Amino acid sequence: ISDPKEVFSGKRVADKPLTEDQMIAETLSLVMGNSRIWSAGTYWERNKFTNRTFFAPNAYKKQLNTRKFFVEDLARLNKTEELYLNEEWYQFLKQRWSANFDSLEKYYMKIKVRFDENGKNNEKV
Repeated sequence: ISDPKEVFSGKRVADKPLTEDQMIAETLSLVMGNSRIWSAGTYWERNKFTNRTFFAPNAYKKQLNTRKFFVEDLARLNKTEELYLNEEWYQFLKQRWSANFDSLEKYYMKIKVRFDENGKNNEKV
């Protein structure tokens, strides 16, 4: 987790949230990077993606070993009953992943790798 309002020393700036185009590109890169993957999607809960109520980029191909890929946003559907949130596969995956977080704990750390833009720290030698 990165806080975009955090102030660093020197000229470094905090990470910004990923844009829609970057998330679509990440999803497409999964399909392009492995010929055994036919389809990939990144599905967001309601109001979890920046400036969007729903967002679900989905990339796929229709034939093996091709350079022709298709990308669409499954959240573009206008009818509420057709949204991906209501699909059986989405509910199954959501339930499956929620079981994995039961025993996890969150830790917040500020890692100080470098203190200035030259890569030096302020320790006296």
